[in-house]
Amino acid sequence: MTNGFQLNERAKRWIHGIKSAFSANPLPMTEAGPMLADPAFKIM
Repeated sequence: MTNGFQLNERAKRWIHGIKSAFSANPLPMTEAGPMLADPAFKIM
């Protein structure tokens, strides 16, 4: 880092290299079914 707390070019290239090695996809969204929406009884 520089004295002004900015990343230098070497650090920017290092971060870019690490991020380019990984990929991700968001998980699909689901809705709560009837089992989770309204319980018929409580277990005590």
